[in-house]
Amino acid sequence: DASKVAYYYELDESDFANAKGVIGDVALADELVIIEAEDASGVDKIKAGAEGRLTSQKNSFQDYIPEQFKRLDGAKIVTAGNYVMYVVSDNADKIVDRFNEVLN
Repeated sequence: DASKVAYYYELDESDFANAKGVIGDVALADELVIIEAEDASGVDKIKAGAEGRLTSQKNSFQDYIPEQFKRLDGAKIVTAGNYVMYVVSDNADKIVDRFNEVLN
């Protein structure tokens, strides 16, 4: 829900129009979240929130679950129009390709 996205991405709910996705549990780095900015001017703030989320996850997993920490090196943060996607997955490249295909 919007409050979870706002919390984990250090945003205010007013910073975005919509958000969908799956945030992994505390033992897994897997995550896929797409956030829609109200307009183009909000994309940079949301992207910074996604970058902060990645840093936070790396800090959390570094000593706690090293094998999940390594997976974060493959994390992707991409933008298209008013959308920002953050993905950590073994299939991140395929997900990014599909995201770009749909939105571009």
